[in-house]
Amino acid sequence: MRSQGTPEAVFVLGMHRSGTSATAGALARLGVRLGDRLVPPAPDNPDGYFEHAAIVGINESLLDSLERSWDDVRALPPAWCESPAAHAAAAAVEAVLGELDGQGLWALKDPRMSRLLPLWTHSSLLERRSAACLLVIRDPDEVAASLETRDGMPAMQAHILWLRHVLEAVEASSAMPRTVIAYTELLASPGATLERAACRLGIDLPGDPASAGLEGFLRASARHHRHDGPRTARTPWHALALECYGLMTANADPWDRLPAIGQRFEALCATDSVWIECLGQAARASDLQRRRLSEHANRMEQHAAALQLRMDLTDAALASAEHMSLQRMEEAQKLRSQLDETESALAVAEQLSIERLDEAQKLRNQLDETEPALAVAEQLSIERLDEAQKLRNQLDETESALAVAEQLSIERLDEAQKLRNQLDETEPALAVAEQLSIERLDEAQKLRSQLDETESALAVAEQLSIDRLEEARQLRVQLDATERAVVELENLSLTRLHELESTRRQLDETDRALGREQSRSVERLGAWEAAVARADALQAEVQTLSDALASARNDVEALSAALIASRNQITQVEEELARIRSSLAWRASQACLSILSQRGDKSGVA
Repeated sequence: MRSQGTPEAVFVLGMHRSGTSATAGALARLGVRLGDRLVPPAPDNPDGYFEHAAIVGINESLLDSLERSWDDVRALPPAWCESPAAHAAAAAVEAVLGELDGQGLWALKDPRMSRLLPLWTHSSLLERRSAACLLVIRDPDEVAASLETRDGMPAMQAHILWLRHVLEAVEASSAMPRTVIAYTELLASPGATLERAACRLGIDLPGDPASAGLEGFLRASARHHRHDGPRTARTPWHALALECYGLMTANADPWDRLPAIGQRFEALCATDSVWIECLGQAARASDLQRRRLSEHANRMEQHAAALQLRMDLTDAALASAEHMSLQRMEEAQKLRSQLDETESALAVAEQLSIERLDEAQKLRNQLDETEPALAVAEQLSIERLDEAQKLRNQLDETESALAVAEQLSIERLDEAQKLRNQLDETEPALAVAEQLSIERLDEAQKLRSQLDETESALAVAEQLSIDRLEEARQLRVQLDATERAVVELENLSLTRLHELESTRRQLDETDRALGREQSRSVERLGAWEAAVARADALQAEVQTLSDALASARNDVEALSAALIASRNQITQVEEELARIRSSLAWRASQACLSILSQRGDKSGVA
């Protein structure tokens, strides 16, 4: 037995685009807990959805298991609450409600819950806790206009969905405390509207509406697609939705009169059950196609992000390579400067060596001149001997200096050679770095070209579908011809193998006959030579057959590869054909809606 105490949980119900997000957001500003993992805002709802992400996931998965979508006008399958999919979802429901329990007053909001409320109210946790329902209602024409703007949904489909959500929510909440608030009243006077609703539900709001800033959050300018005043119904569904909306906004307790509207709605559905089923299937197919396109778009975005990352990495590598190239060029320039300085120093050393050699030669010449004079002038004074000794000392010093200069020259020549070697090593590295930079730039350009080609290919893929169908037919014809040719070649190969085997046996017999003929008389020499010629001819024929067999095997391998490629093309064409069929199903649903709209226009109710 469900507890009948003060409600601790509130289910915010209502059709999509009816103000359920605004209501849940206002409750959150008043201190009502919505959970920590909310669905992020989107362009069609920039203030936020205020939906628990796990709750939306559970409802989406259950609808998908029941082969339904949020915009499906068909009723849910019979006894869906007892289906394996519902039992699997119930465990997830318990986990989500367990997270929210014990946190004071909390609320759950998701328009899908208007049709799936029994899944949530049958929770064991809510058997011990009292829960209430807050049904947000908005003019069905405003909802239809909003859905047409956002999703391109026809008005008739929107009116049927509006009735589905509202009437199924009313039926599922019959045993719970519940009340209705109009979206127009919520925007006009949010605090007073929520206080009246809380009073009717028997709950105490945690915050004060007067100080919560609700007027700044709930702006009257947020109400787009206004439809005030009386209007003429265009279809029976439109007329029933307007009647239901008028009843629920004009009466504080409309619950007793709503079952009759629900019966009329079911009667309309039974009358047009065929196209209702067709429209539902088309909506389901369109939803699946939309998901596939969304997944494909996500994959393309991920691919584009990966390409952008590769381009960024390439740009960084190019920048690094350019920086390295500049550093190598600077190092090479320094090496060239050092080499120039070394060559200059070497030239100076060589000039100095030449000068020292000239001086030494002069000294030797002087010494040569002195020695004969010394022999003649031995009687000269001891002073001349001292001068000669000084000259010898100077000569020794000069020779030592000359040896040092020569060693210095050799060392400078070695340094110059090393610098030349370093320069030779640096120049190829510099050339490699420059070549790497050019290749990286080419790779970046190729990646950009591939991205452009991918976008172009996606743009023209739909235009190629019809051509691919014709190509598929031609490929099937070619495939059949190829298979027949393969069979013929295999048969021919077997025949050639048999002939080759027969020829080899004949050759063996000929060899044996030749062996016997060699032991016979010389008179049989002519016959033996003829047999040899025949053997050579047979060997040549065997070689020809071997070559033909190898060629046939190559032809079979080529035909097998062509067969595999043809099968791959046929698989791609069949996938394209499946996509075209899905698109045709969606167009059929649109045609059904158009036909139904025309029928509604002819039998419209004022």
